[in-house]
Amino acid sequence: MTAAARLEPDRNELEVFIDAIFRRAGNKGWLSFRSFYEGDKAKSFRVSPADLAGGFKYLVDVAEDDARRAANDPKPVVFCPPLAVFGNKERAREQDIALGLVLSVECDRRPQAARARLEAILGPATIMVASGGTWTDPATNETQPKLHLHWRLRTPARDAAALTNLKRARQAAAGLVGGDLTTQPINHPLR
Repeated sequence: MTAAARLEPDRNELEVFIDAIFRRAGNKGWLSFRSFYEGDKAKSFRVSPADLAGGFKYLVDVAEDDARRAANDPKPVVFCPPLAVFGNKERAREQDIALGLVLSVECDRRPQAARARLEAILGPATIMVASGGTWTDPATNETQPKLHLHWRLRTPARDAAALTNLKRARQAAAGLVGGDLTTQPINHPLR
């Protein structure tokens, strides 16, 4: 009997993602890498706080370790890298956000049309992630990968007013293209 092959995350892709999202984050604050059991977002599989002071390599190490653990658990687990910086390592609630870094939109319906419309307004997305699911166009039966689109802010949102504006922008962008409105909170992680 042979052991099942272990799944390995793509470290290069994790490096690209972390660099794209956290390039302007500085070195103060905490990231909250989170993994959830598929279909049960109320139950965490793993939460790993990571201090930005540890540097880029350390953040990638934490992401790689958590992604590996999620991929190799016997139960389906969703790895959700962070999209914001938090002021503490204990919690990742909206009131704990220290920096809002990206305008993010989850495009589960008509993802290519949503991307085209948003990029016509906002410019090219800083990073685009295929979320793993697909959407089927009912008119053509064509399938498209569902997308998570992220636009890195020139200057991170730091104060209450800027964070409120970023949340509203996320809501408006999602509403404009029929995106998932549950992703409007800045602390909401995406797989």
